[in-house]
Amino acid sequence: CSPIVYDKTLPEIVGELIPTGVMQDGVLTTNKNKVQFTTFPGVNDENIWKYELVAKRKTTIVGTSLYEKVLPSIASVNLDNKEVEYTIELVVYDKAGNRNRIISAPITLDLTGPAFKLEGVDNKGITSNDVTLKVTAPDKVFRNNEEIENETTFTEDGYYRLLVKDLPGNVTVVEFTINKKTFIKIGNENVTFISQNNIKDGKFIVEAQANYPANSGYI
Repeated sequence: CSPIVYDKTLPEIVGELIPTGVMQDGVLTTNKNKVQFTTFPGVNDENIWKYELVAKRKTTIVGTSLYEKVLPSIASVNLDNKEVEYTIELVVYDKAGNRNRIISAPITLDLTGPAFKLEGVDNKGITSNDVTLKVTAPDKVFRNNEEIENETTFTEDGYYRLLVKDLPGNVTVVEFTINKKTFIKIGNENVTFISQNNIKDGKFIVEAQANYPANSGYI
């Protein structure tokens, strides 16, 4: 009769567990509620049974993922949509029932669009003024899928749709219209009305200029 051999040796984990994210203000951050891993620590054990990723918010388990025998090239685990700090554990089990674990660096979930400051108009507003958009670095501003300079001043009439993006990938949409001149026809005359950045009941308050005395009125 062969002797029974008891295996009480824990799987040896070598290296770090690093979730996919970006560094923002010195904090590893993601805007995805499914945290991915593409780089894993090594495991010195030929008898691995399974791997388990466990996401925790403090001591509360918010998500788990199980993988048998081998880890895929990309593994992931769900968070619970709270914008707080999480840690992820990789638990390694061998066929004898021994297990060992490694804990990742903390990662923070950020789902909030970046802040901005508009000078000259409110977001989604209409103005006759020049408009300047300011954001805080490293946030970036895009128009028509092209990055533009922070604190750009817009002077031309038209509708503007800008995207402010932060490092994790959150996006805030900024929209406004510059309308410095509005033309209407009175008799045979084209009369130019200059908007005064006031709107009441959906109508511009304007000041007439041309061959007529200055006067306030509505279009």
